[in-house]
Amino acid sequence: VRGVSPTFWKDTEGVAGKHTDLQLVECPRDAMQGLRDFVPTERKIEYINALLKCGFHTVDCGSFVSAPAVPQMADTALVLKGLDMSNTNSKLLVVVCNLKGAVLACKEEKVTYVGYPLSVSEIFQQKNTRRDIKQALLDIEQIHKICEKNGKVLVTYISMAYGNPY
Repeated sequence: VRGVSPTFWKDTEGVAGKHTDLQLVECPRDAMQGLRDFVPTERKIEYINALLKCGFHTVDCGSFVSAPAVPQMADTALVLKGLDMSNTNSKLLVVVCNLKGAVLACKEEKVTYVGYPLSVSEIFQQKNTRRDIKQALLDIEQIHKICEKNGKVLVTYISMAYGNPY
């Protein structure tokens, strides 16, 4: 898969297999996007701002995806505007599922990482992004170009490698 991923395991001693630096990623987006009742934008901002004070390497804080498909994330741009990055070293990641989402994500100054969920399950990929794996791989190439052009890092991650609910 083409795409650049942050180093979550960093070999700081030059010895293969001996890792001494672990980077923690917190993902409130994943929990929030499944909630039935809409979480008010101000509440999301308050919660994520608290997470930014905890010292996580990255906070996966939202997504630029279809609002009808994931209504809980429809306010991601507003949430980002409310986040206070002045007293944190944490980076922000948002998820996208297509080129339109990638363009929107890359316009956000506070975002460092743009995440794309790639599944090894054809059915899950279809249900999650409305694309088959072949099309998803083509999209990843284009999203990577958009990210590079805008100074963002693409994180392509394996989504639902096993245990597919579909």
